[in-house]
Amino acid sequence: MKEQEKKLVLADDVLRSNPDVSKFELVLIASKMHRMNLRPTVKECMLALQNNEVDPNDILQEIVSPTNPKAEESQDSDIRGSEQIQNIVEK
Repeated sequence: MKEQEKKLVLADDVLRSNPDVSKFELVLIASKMHRMNLRPTVKECMLALQNNEVDPNDILQEIVSPTNPKAEESQDSDIRGSEQIQNIVEK
């Protein structure tokens, strides 16, 4: 077994390493990290917070005001390039 799999994660340890985070915020932060696919499991999210690999304030900011995902149309135009470039290529 990997050493990380054996390690027990306690909320108190995570809170000690992040004194500005409340116990209620900790649950929200870890679950948001997991939904964002930052780590494959909630346990690994907690370990990342405990080891200060992730800034909890960044995750809290994402919870409060999430960034808008790009729409398919804008992704298509990013791939194809700008209209000016397309016009030059078509000419």
